[in-house]
Amino acid sequence: MRVAIFAHRFLPETGGIEVTADVLARGFTTRHGAEVLVVTRNPAPAEFDATLPYRVLREPSPGELLAAVRGADVVFHNNALMQFAWAHLVVPRPWVVTMRAVLRVPGIPLSRRRKAVLHVKQRLIRRATVLAANSEMMSADIGGGAVVVHNSYRDHIFRTETRVEDRDRRRVAYIGRLSPDKGIDVLLRAVAGVGERGVPLHLDLVGSGEEETRLRTLATELGLRGRVEFHGALTGPQVNTVLNRAAVAVLPSVGLETFGTVVLEAQAAGCAVVASRIGGIPEALNGTGVLVEPGDVAALTEALHALATDDAAFAAAHRGREENVSAHRTEVMVDRYWELVQQAHRDGRVMVRR
Repeated sequence: MRVAIFAHRFLPETGGIEVTADVLARGFTTRHGAEVLVVTRNPAPAEFDATLPYRVLREPSPGELLAAVRGADVVFHNNALMQFAWAHLVVPRPWVVTMRAVLRVPGIPLSRRRKAVLHVKQRLIRRATVLAANSEMMSADIGGGAVVVHNSYRDHIFRTETRVEDRDRRRVAYIGRLSPDKGIDVLLRAVAGVGERGVPLHLDLVGSGEEETRLRTLATELGLRGRVEFHGALTGPQVNTVLNRAAVAVLPSVGLETFGTVVLEAQAAGCAVVASRIGGIPEALNGTGVLVEPGDVAALTEALHALATDDAAFAAAHRGREENVSAHRTEVMVDRYWELVQQAHRDGRVMVRR
């Protein structure tokens, strides 16, 4: 079967949507023998694409986009991509849409133009042959009724290489963008709070973003010089190394996360996880780890202190970790989405002019 995967952003960028598109493209190709073409708006060197086991079309012209749709048996939107959807009207094909980002961020007012765009996008995704979402929370955001397929983690990269009992429980890691919605300032204040209780923690921050300068300043103001290490952006294997040095990984988000794949990567690498009770994160943890309210410095401080000093609390945070990781292996997600691609192909419904 020929599958065109539409992805607004793609490798070599390393966000969740970008990585998931690669996982699906590889899985469809290697596990199910599909002929895959990834179509994306962001550029990359040709030599990078030559290393991939599938074809990539970047920054397509209108003619190239139409040819990509014409050559596909099924079109797969890895998050709804309006800029490419017009091609379905010209060259009708069965199409699958999986939603991975909320349509509207709560609390942010919409302009008249943005409201119109949102209305069009909502109608657009409802015309997909098959509509999926990466969490129950994401399905509810688009009005319900989507097939829920949880994200997987990259099990060929993230694994436990250092025994849990050999790790320093005072070593904590954060993996992700350095942006305001991630709540890293809350984490820094919590690390300082644990230190004030006589337990100095070491924090590894992996990622880049617009908050880096402010966070460096805040770390200094909180007296954390030498106890917070900014690693910048790292490759997957390098991230796995950082996680294997840590005993605890934290996702302190204050903004909506539709799933939170990083908590699975951290668990796969052997970390106990502390994360915000927001969006789809509780679904990703599925009763494992420790959940705290977003933005609650005191609660995060208490959780980190307990994991560093209380054997029972540390053991409880690991309970069910391996089972949760196993349930989110790459093949589980790939095979479920392949079933949806086959369903769309059998159904045959296409987008038509109305």
